[in-house]
Amino acid sequence: MNGALAVRAQFPYQAAIIIDGASFCGGSLISTSAVLTAAHCAQGQGTSFEVHLGALDLSLSTESGRISVTTKEKVFHPGFNPNNLNNDIAILKFDPITPSSKNIIFAII
Repeated sequence: MNGALAVRAQFPYQAAIIIDGASFCGGSLISTSAVLTAAHCAQGQGTSFEVHLGALDLSLSTESGRISVTTKEKVFHPGFNPNNLNNDIAILKFDPITPSSKNIIFAII
């Protein structure tokens, strides 16, 4: 509330993560094949993680500049504690992508 709508390419490293087709979390693109997210988003029953990059409106079925990938692996911080959320980070890995537009950049290469 009282914010401003984001514009295309304003946050090019931001990832939208859809978990098992229902739940939602955010993440940051850290390489051509990985997104950093919260471990509590990746733990438990979540088996399918759909990562959307370069998206401005997830309600659209197609969107110019969007890249969508499904993850291949999840890696948790070895000290992650789901009881108190210490070390609440995980990496979701997927096949390497090539950004198709300047809507997507990498936080770290």
